[in-house]
Amino acid sequence: MQVETLWDGPVFVVRISGNRQPFAVYRIIGSLAFAACAEILVRRSWLQGAAVTTGGTFAIYNICDVQFGISEMRVDESSITFTRRITKFKRSRSFPRSDIEKLGYLRGNDKEYPALGMMIRTLIMPFHFGKGIAYEEAKSLLSTIAASNTWLASKTLSVDRPLF
Repeated sequence: MQVETLWDGPVFVVRISGNRQPFAVYRIIGSLAFAACAEILVRRSWLQGAAVTTGGTFAIYNICDVQFGISEMRVDESSITFTRRITKFKRSRSFPRSDIEKLGYLRGNDKEYPALGMMIRTLIMPFHFGKGIAYEEAKSLLSTIAASNTWLASKTLSVDRPLF
């Protein structure tokens, strides 16, 4: 992962970019095509072939999200804005300063990638960003955020402290 922190005027920006390993995506696409063709040609089941294709497409999206995605967190005086980009597709989410409780590291498991997480009062579960960030990178980033002169510094937890 490539982690970058900078000041854009009065706004503190954290940008996390993926590893960009296209061969991982090509292997998944090849496996998906093989599995879908096997379901259609061998079992002669278009429904199972469509199900394999749908599930595989979701897997490809998740891998592209980690490999090629760019997560950006912009901290200004009154709010925090998260932007997630995968090539030309972009989604943003903004939260007021009063809703932010704490920022920490979420260790991955067999179902989810490791990520940074933020506890927000209006959401039940932590808001994930920076999917795929390694422990050492998260440790460095959280210490940088804690040392910054932003209001988020007081809400940042150590990388070893659980978020909830």
